[in-house]
Amino acid sequence: MLLTGLTGIIGSGWLFAALFAAQLAGPAAIVSWFIGCLLAITLAIIYAELGAMIPEAGALSRVPYVALGPLGGFVSGWLCWVAYVATVSIEVSAILQYAGNYLPWLTAVRDDDSVLTAAGIAVAAALIAVFTVVNLAGVRWLIRSNVTITIWKLVIPVLVPAVIIIVGFRPENFTEFGGFAPYGVNGILAAVSSGGIIFSFIGFRAVLDLAGEARNPARNVPLALVGSVLICLLIYVLLQVAFIGGVPPEHLANG
Repeated sequence: MLLTGLTGIIGSGWLFAALFAAQLAGPAAIVSWFIGCLLAITLAIIYAELGAMIPEAGALSRVPYVALGPLGGFVSGWLCWVAYVATVSIEVSAILQYAGNYLPWLTAVRDDDSVLTAAGIAVAAALIAVFTVVNLAGVRWLIRSNVTITIWKLVIPVLVPAVIIIVGFRPENFTEFGGFAPYGVNGILAAVSSGGIIFSFIGFRAVLDLAGEARNPARNVPLALVGSVLICLLIYVLLQVAFIGGVPPEHLANG
């Protein structure tokens, strides 16, 4: 369940959030990550308590059903479904746009925005189909494959900042070009909401979807929820530090 929480949280956020947060808050984006983690932990603790009390599959709709009745469960269930459908498309699109740096035939620039080409859309549809098959195959198969996926998703986001820090880290980036917090408190808070930080943490809810599969939900659900958020905080902060210290000075001259 911990691995499920980790792989649910680590998505396109590790590719883009460090950039977007730094643009909004400067080096103080590091503070934004701790604020975002505090908000996510608050939600996780609430869900941990409820998930342990009601350890059933689909807890995000089951808990409102118990608390608010059939209408509350119905609305929450549909909201969760729409959110999960949208998340798959968002993640696939983000990954392909990032991969477009190495496979230029996946994306094109239109009106200063990166969009998928016809080939990129075809690849995106194929990836969504693969993800759908994985989910339809059942929980046991998903969990087995998830171990390998999670190890990969942990190793790469840790190796990348480590290499950046070793190869070209510039500590002066944290104090030059406007100081540590060039955009003040407004920039720090904007990075939390608009910089992708909160979005980067919300994947912990995947643990709740599997609460009905937990052997000891009273212990394992809270540990998996809180543990996954804290582990990912360490990874995201490492990425943010490496990104800020690794940006060449010529890219910071104008902000």
